[in-house]
Amino acid sequence: MSPVASRLEREECWRKFMEFIDRHAQAPWLFRGLGSKDYELVPKIGRERFDPAKERRILSNFERRCRPLLRRETLTQFDILSIAQHHGLPTRLMDWTSNPLVAAYFAVSSKPPVLAADPAAPEQAALSPDAAIMAYFIPALRDMTDTNPFDLTEVTFAIPNGHVPRIVNQKGFFSIHPDPSAPLHVRNVRRDCFVIPDRHRPFFRKKLFYLGIDTAHISADLDGIGATLEWQYSNDIAVGNVNY
Repeated sequence: MSPVASRLEREECWRKFMEFIDRHAQAPWLFRGLGSKDYELVPKIGRERFDPAKERRILSNFERRCRPLLRRETLTQFDILSIAQHHGLPTRLMDWTSNPLVAAYFAVSSKPPVLAADPAAPEQAALSPDAAIMAYFIPALRDMTDTNPFDLTEVTFAIPNGHVPRIVNQKGFFSIHPDPSAPLHVRNVRRDCFVIPDRHRPFFRKKLFYLGIDTAHISADLDGIGATLEWQYSNDIAVGNVNY
C-alpha cells in the first residue's frame, strides 16, 4: 500500500470513530477500551482461577497497608475496592468511562500478546490483534455509599467517589461483578463496538495525544508525566523547539 493510501485509510478510520462517538453522545453510554477485540469482559481477578477467600485476604491486606497513605477517616468497602483497582490490585471491579476518547487511549496503548502464525500457513507472519472500544447503554448508575459491593447478587454499574485523581481524570465508572469469572452479560442493554485495526494504533495514539488524552492525563501523577514524555521522545512527537 502506498504512503498516500495508507494515510487516507488511517484518516478514514478516525473519521468513522468520530461518527461512532456522535452516535453514542448521550450520557447513559459508557465505554471500555480493549487491547484486543477478542478479549472477554471479565474483571482482572476472574481471568484465572478465582478464589473468593484469597480476594478478601489480599484486599484486607491492601486496606491495612494503604490506610496511613490515604489520610482519610472514612472509606467504604467500595472506596477501598476502587482505590485498589486503580493501583493495580486485581478486584471484582471493571473500569468504564463516559469519555470514548479515554476508552480509545486504553485500547490502542495496551500491548496484547502477538497472535502466533498459523502452522498450516507458515508464510503468514504473526499478527497483533485489533483493538476495540465497547459501548454499553447503562440507564442507571448506583450510588454505593450505603451498599457493600460484596453483598450484590447481580452485575451493577456504580458511581465511584473522587478519592483517586486518576478516576476523576478518566471520567471513570465501575461495573461490580458478583461472579468475577463470568463474562459480562447484561440483559436488555443496547451495546455497540468499534474496532481499531492494529496497524492504526500509532496514528490513534498520536491523534489522542493532540486532543489531550495521554498517560499524563490518564494517570494524573509523576509516573504518567514521565511515561508520556518517554513516549514523545521515542516517537519524536512535540519534542522540538516547540515542545509540551
